[in-house]
Amino acid sequence: MNGELSLVQPLLGLIFVFLVMFGVFWIVRKLQDKKNIFGGKSIHIIEAASVGTRERIVIASVEGKRLVLGVTAQSINLLKELEQAEVEASTSTITQPEKESFKTQLSQSLSSVLPQRGKQ
Repeated sequence: MNGELSLVQPLLGLIFVFLVMFGVFWIVRKLQDKKNIFGGKSIHIIEAASVGTRERIVIASVEGKRLVLGVTAQSINLLKELEQAEVEASTSTITQPEKESFKTQLSQSLSSVLPQRGKQ
């Protein structure tokens, strides 16, 4: 009987540790899903471009406004606030290029790299 108790106690301890670990991982996962702990998701980074080793130009959407920001290691500066008309005009002028099939693109690439068979 003493041998059975010595096996049950570590097994229960191991189960308890796994349950605590599962609970902690579940809580961390739920917290990671939240983008902003204090409320809604009102700030979105639309696009960012690096202009130096630590300098970036960022287009952000904040409460419906589009802001062009200059970001360095020490500061963030507002470069320009885009008007709604500018935003709509820039999104309407962007068109998708016609997509060529893979076969067409491959044949064009190969014809420019490989010599023509009939001309040899």
